[in-house]
Amino acid sequence: MGADVIVARVDGDASGAVDAVRAVEGVKDVEVHGNELLVTTSAGSATISPVAVALSQCEASVRDLTLRTPTLDDVFLELTGSRIEILSTAGDEEASP
Repeated sequence: MGADVIVARVDGDASGAVDAVRAVEGVKDVEVHGNELLVTTSAGSATISPVAVALSQCEASVRDLTLRTPTLDDVFLELTGSRIEILSTAGDEEASP
């Protein structure tokens, strides 16, 4: 739950880069969401460079690569297996004057 998250956005579908990124030492998990890879690692600052090299070697065109600490949604996903969903209701809207 205290893992860092590396977010890699690539041109096109990111699923072709999953195996290369999973092979990087220190990577715990890789999720693909369209053109985005979410890479979970316990040492983000030490792992971000090898992840960039792995993406380059599999010829993925990287648009951006960021390192972030886990969000509440990341922790919730880890614990429950699903993301937090916020439901809006008609009562949530402000009344107009």
